[in-house]
Amino acid sequence: MRRERPRGIFAACQRLLNNTGNGARASRIARDSRRECAVIAVLLSDAAFAAAAGIGFGIAFNPPKGKLLLAGLFAAVGHSLRLWLMLGCGMNICPATLIGAFAIGILGFLAGRISGCPSEIFTFPALLPMIPGLYAYKAVLAAIKFLSESPGSELSGKCLSEFFFNAITSTAIMLAIVIGAAASVFIDTLSARIENRKMLAGLGRGSAHRAGMPRSA
Repeated sequence: MRRERPRGIFAACQRLLNNTGNGARASRIARDSRRECAVIAVLLSDAAFAAAAGIGFGIAFNPPKGKLLLAGLFAAVGHSLRLWLMLGCGMNICPATLIGAFAIGILGFLAGRISGCPSEIFTFPALLPMIPGLYAYKAVLAAIKFLSESPGSELSGKCLSEFFFNAITSTAIMLAIVIGAAASVFIDTLSARIENRKMLAGLGRGSAHRAGMPRSA
C-alpha cells in the first residue's frame, strides 16, 4: 500500500521541524567552518612570527649562506605544532612544548646530516621562540605585587598563588624544551655510535681478510 503523506496541521508541524533541524545543522556546520578558519589563521600568523624570531636568533649563530631560512622554518613548524596541539587537541602547554621541541630537534638533526653542518645552528635558534617569556614576566610581576601588599591580605594570597603558578609553568616549559632537544641530541649521538661501530667492524673484517690471504713470493 502507498503511504499517504500527512496533511493539515500535522504536515505543517513536520515540515517546520525538518526545516528547523536542517537550519540547526547548517548553522552548526557554518560555526565549525568559521572556527576552523580562525584556527588556521591563528596558526599561520603564529608560524610567521615564530619564523621571524627564529631567523633573528639564527643570525647570532652565524650559519652558512642559505641555512638561515631553515632555522626560521623549523621554528615555525615547532611553534605552530605546539599551538595546534593546544587549540585543536586541548593539550596542556607543557607536553605540547615537549612534542614541538622534539620535532625541532629531529628536523635539526636531519638538516645537519644532509648539509654536513652542526645541527645546533638549526636547533637552538628554532627553540628560542618557545621560551616562556610571558609566564616568567607574569611570575615576576606577581612577586612584585606580593611584596608591595600588606601581609595576610586577600590580594597578597592571590598574588602568591599567581607567582607559584606562573613560575612552575615556566620552569616546566623550560624542562620540556630541554628534554625535547636532548632527545634529538641523544638520537644523533646514538646514530653516530652505530655508524662508528659499523665502520670499525668493516675495517676489522678487511684486516682479517687481508691477513688470511697468502703472501706472494
